[in-house]
Amino acid sequence: MEYLVELTPGREAVYDTPLALRAALRSGEITGDSRIYHRRSGSWVSIMEHPEYRRLLAERRPPDWLDPIPYEPVDPATLRKEREGLSRAALRSLRDTWAAVHSSLSAFAAALARRAHSHRTEPAGSAVRTRESWPIR
Repeated sequence: MEYLVELTPGREAVYDTPLALRAALRSGEITGDSRIYHRRSGSWVSIMEHPEYRRLLAERRPPDWLDPIPYEPVDPATLRKEREGLSRAALRSLRDTWAAVHSSLSAFAAALARRAHSHRTEPAGSAVRTRESWPIR
């Protein structure tokens, strides 16, 4: 089976086997912008729709999370200007908002703790023994 691929507009290539197509995909000769001729429909379709291209994408492993993150140094003068850009009123507003959120969360946590303490239940399957249920000797 032959594969007719339009590598770039006006530049076509024929690949004789699926292995040749796969090698061209791996080498980067065929890119995501390329098109392949679909004989049954008689039209050009994106290479991204071809099963061989999808298989190749599935085999690629994701980038290694251990790779170092690129470091871009920041000019201290720029940082100072950004900090100075916040007005005192904006900072005060942020501080007041944070204080309100903090007090609301504290009150909510205290209410949950009180509720948990007052509705204490025994775990399923445990027997609560009262004095009346003790065996008489």
